[in-house]
Amino acid sequence: MLLKYGIKAGHLITGLVAGVMGLLFNKRPQTLRAKIRSYFVVLSGALLTGYITPLILLKWKWLLGAEYSVAFVVGLFGMGIVETGFIIVKKLKENPLEVINNIIDKINKLRRGE
Repeated sequence: MLLKYGIKAGHLITGLVAGVMGLLFNKRPQTLRAKIRSYFVVLSGALLTGYITPLILLKWKWLLGAEYSVAFVVGLFGMGIVETGFIIVKKLKENPLEVINNIIDKINKLRRGE
């Protein structure tokens, strides 16, 4: 069923396990809102794993033998990507102009090679 959406169940489960392990090593959420957010981050990281792992394996075919190891690492990074998204949205909500100016400054520094 998941395969028709381009997701291998094994990648999804591996991403979920990586997400849960990532939660175990981070600080424990105290409030209900923080717990819900943590679970959402784990599930989103697992979904990212399901979609990103095949793309990585297509790009670097020599990783095919380590497919589920790649999925695990992608799951850990997927959680970080989702968490960073939450932080950016929170900062955008507080002060959108400052965030946009910081992004423009970073892009300009990258272009200049700094």
